[in-house]
Amino acid sequence: ISPEFRDQVEMLMAVAFVDAEELLYEIENKLDGALLDGDHETPLPEFASYADAMLGDISLSFATLFNAVGSLADDDLEWAEAQRLATLKQVAETGLHRLFNLHLQSLRDHFGQWYEKTLDDPSSEVSDQKASNRMRQEAARRAEEEFTKAAFGAVPSVCRHPDGELCEEMASLYSCVETLKGLLEDMYEATLSRGLEEEELHEIMDVSAEDEMSDKESNTQLSHAPSRVGLRQLIKNIKEKRKQRGQARWYERLTGKALLIGVNYVQGWIVLQALRREARKRDLAMPKFPLF
Repeated sequence: ISPEFRDQVEMLMAVAFVDAEELLYEIENKLDGALLDGDHETPLPEFASYADAMLGDISLSFATLFNAVGSLADDDLEWAEAQRLATLKQVAETGLHRLFNLHLQSLRDHFGQWYEKTLDDPSSEVSDQKASNRMRQEAARRAEEEFTKAAFGAVPSVCRHPDGELCEEMASLYSCVETLKGLLEDMYEATLSRGLEEEELHEIMDVSAEDEMSDKESNTQLSHAPSRVGLRQLIKNIKEKRKQRGQARWYERLTGKALLIGVNYVQGWIVLQALRREARKRDLAMPKFPLF
């Protein structure tokens, strides 16, 4: 490889990484803005367009260099092409991948909240249980389809199967399967929580003096539990224990407290955004290390 040509390529790569850092910061700001602007629109449907534009600029800068240099030996051209793909891969598997995961989480939250609002909409209430089940199934189907469409649409073109240049290397990184499973679990738990009878919910929230000692003993046992029990399992435990014993106990109240914690999700999300804004301010004062 010509030393002069090698220096030119390496300089181009360094500039490309710096430019990518700035563009990633702009995309992250757009993600934050989409979350804060409103709850009714799908968050940042242009995510893939912004990612494609950034990665396309990198490829274009290499093409411009090739044209400026003129004729190149086959070895030089092959080496330079490998550096172009390595640059794209470095950006795609680091900063851009992090933003893609943030975007998937935003989509999960958006469609999960939309499903919950559909369940809670007074105009959608029906007296017939079969009609109610059909309404819930239709809402869940629509949320799943819209999430899948938005998630696959957010994958950058170079990482998209089957024609993307990096689809083989990036396929696992740019998968939405796990986030989709999380959305389905969110909707299932939301459905179960709304299936509790009002009388049962009052019993769950009713803390008596007699049960306080039971709470302490049970919490001591829970502190040694090998894993966290999910909301879905807790609700299932409530229904099983009620059939056996009839009276609500500490584990039922624990489920009620978990439901209340879930109601505070929005407050936690607002705090998260504030922390991220503070982190960006610190980045401006003390910039991160570049990607190279």
